[in-house]
Amino acid sequence: MSERQAYQEKLEAQLKIWEAEIDKLRAQAEKANAETKAQYFRQLDNLYAQHDEARQRYHEMVRAGEDNWREWQAKSEAAWKDIADGVKAAWDRFR
Repeated sequence: MSERQAYQEKLEAQLKIWEAEIDKLRAQAEKANAETKAQYFRQLDNLYAQHDEARQRYHEMVRAGEDNWREWQAKSEAAWKDIADGVKAAWDRFR
């Protein structure tokens, strides 16, 4: 397996983990009172947007040629950090 292929598989797995985590947060938000629920759903909207951006970066990297996939890797790292931080912060607030 090439380094690129291994990296892509790692990112795809991480996207699935984050999607599951966001879905768990959504289920927890559904149980909250109306005021708290509204706050949670604003945070969830942001997380879904970050997840979509990370997925878009992933697909751009997959489509990138062999010569420039590392450039896309670097661009993806920022999106990955944002969603990782966002999911962690949301869990901290939801608890």
